[in-house]
Amino acid sequence: MDVESLEKSALYYLIGKHKPDCVIDFVNTATAIAYQNVYANVSKIRELVVAVKEEKADNSELIEQVEMTMATLNMPQLIKHIQLLYESLKAHKVKLYLKIGTTGTGGMGYNIPYTHSEEKPSKMLLTKSAIAGAHSILLFLMGRTPGSSIVKEVKPATAIAWKEIGEGKIRRGVDFIKLFDSDPESVAKIDSSKSIFEQGKWTELKDEYLESVYIDAGENGYFSLGEFEAITTLGQMEFITPEEIAAIVVQEIQGINTGKDVVSALDASILSPTYRAGTMRDIALSEMRELESKSERASIAFENLGPPRISKLLYEAYMLKRIAGDLISIAESDPEDLSEKIEELIRSDKWIRSTIVSIGLPILMRDGRSILRGPEIKTPAPGEKLEFPLSDDKLDSWCERGWIDLREKNMKRWVERANKILSEIRSLNSLDSSSHFERPKRFWMGEGEFSIGKMVGWIFEREESGSRMK
Repeated sequence: MDVESLEKSALYYLIGKHKPDCVIDFVNTATAIAYQNVYANVSKIRELVVAVKEEKADNSELIEQVEMTMATLNMPQLIKHIQLLYESLKAHKVKLYLKIGTTGTGGMGYNIPYTHSEEKPSKMLLTKSAIAGAHSILLFLMGRTPGSSIVKEVKPATAIAWKEIGEGKIRRGVDFIKLFDSDPESVAKIDSSKSIFEQGKWTELKDEYLESVYIDAGENGYFSLGEFEAITTLGQMEFITPEEIAAIVVQEIQGINTGKDVVSALDASILSPTYRAGTMRDIALSEMRELESKSERASIAFENLGPPRISKLLYEAYMLKRIAGDLISIAESDPEDLSEKIEELIRSDKWIRSTIVSIGLPILMRDGRSILRGPEIKTPAPGEKLEFPLSDDKLDSWCERGWIDLREKNMKRWVERANKILSEIRSLNSLDSSSHFERPKRFWMGEGEFSIGKMVGWIFEREESGSRMK
């Protein structure tokens, strides 16, 4: 690297200004680089190339898009970053560099249920993991370079939480989630030749925002009780506390061999879910439930966890809980009756209706042709090919991925799920009280009524093979 480029970099200036003995880097580099979405940029270039060839566009727009795409290529950015980092640390004689990295998937694999795309996992998510992996190898190489700083990396392989538990307005990013309402009498029609994005009416509820009990998960934003319970339930991402990560970092800086340094041992360095986090999880859930019991609003889903499917499942489970009460009642219910009662709940309960459409989930009414919606529709994903009127297969796909589905056939699936869970409970050996069973009867029945978060965790594991291995 030439000296001029090095000395112009902010990283070189910052390290030179403070001249630290140790640099702790907790910026999520993989997310910052990967989510510039090179795939969308390349797709746009393809469209412009065709348009230019057909003389429907001029070269200037194509050139601009090519330049933008070149600026968002992720691997050159990562390599440049590591080059600047290496030279800056070396020039200013920094003794130790410690990176807090990421797996990109919270420790889960290709079966991860938490992905913002029709694909599972999405290209964007895999790019994030690829960047994180490449980053670790580049740091590994830097640590093997004579004259380099001591290089370490710790890599959490689980969700990280929490910063705060409270009740109030829910943020997505820096903004509060505004509330909208969708009039049940002004529905969008599936069988119309018009796009559903051109149909339906909604009204903004002036000065009203989504309010509920939340847990602040830091970088991931606010989670509802249901979302937090689902993502941290056994077999999902689970979690680790920031304090535990900080303790590991301090020990590594002090020279204590924790066994969690990726540079030293790539295969054995991940930070897995912990006993402390499991204990603290009970405290967090208990506190959130207590706040929820005193609140007028249930804490269900804010669509901050992603994908829309988890919010869809949590809201459907919540409404079934409102209607039926417990697993046994759901299992014994008639799907058509459930469909009718939940639609009546949607029509009569403005809060549940407005909350659902305000976070981007359409509501497909029980006739299978009418939709309630807000200004944002999370599914289909941006860039997905759309054809109207919708085919039955496409409608089913969208309902599966992120629409509240009030049709009888979806209620039938919930009845079947309840029966499967009850069947699992009945199949347990009542004389075996060992730790063999992960979901004993007390897991489901210990709270007096079924938990929507546990239910969604069970669905991801049983129906989508979305369970973590270790």
